[in-house]
Amino acid sequence: MIKNIELVATSCPRSELYHHHNPPSLDLRPTLTPNFKSRGAVGVVARDADGGFVAAVAKSVGEVLSAEHAEILATHEGVVLALSLGTTSPIFEGDSVVVVAAVKRAGHDYSNIGNIVEDVKHLQQQFPSSLFQFTPREANGVAHRLARFGLHNVDNFIWFEVPPDLIQDALLCDVLSRGQTHCPRAL
Repeated sequence: MIKNIELVATSCPRSELYHHHNPPSLDLRPTLTPNFKSRGAVGVVARDADGGFVAAVAKSVGEVLSAEHAEILATHEGVVLALSLGTTSPIFEGDSVVVVAAVKRAGHDYSNIGNIVEDVKHLQQQFPSSLFQFTPREANGVAHRLARFGLHNVDNFIWFEVPPDLIQDALLCDVLSRGQTHCPRAL
């Protein structure tokens, strides 16, 4: 049974962006301006109740206009993956407060990502029960690695049952850390 689906998007390599420097306890994340255009990619990982691998997606999404645009594309991809897996009560975890709030908000979304938000809401109705929740970026490492992989590839990738080598260590770290933001060191 699938417990959760992690949703992550990324855009443009960091060296090509202005870096916003957050406090030292936070991971650095590029800050995008509203007029920014870049290539984007999404990473999605589905896990079972024990944190084990079920499926993953790494996909290039072409040009994105903002971080929120990339994140809602990742959310859409995650909902599509959940539908293809036949799960009934997925928990979708994303690291964009704006996108999670938009998907949870009642009523029509008239923002620049509104059409995709409305499509996600429509697809979500196919689940008897599902939940969208925010998770810190540091807790979404596997999906971020998949998104970075998608950013540097023109092909789209999907894996079922057996995880690709590029995320195996991150999956193990997530299982060992059990929700902490950092992987425990080996003794």
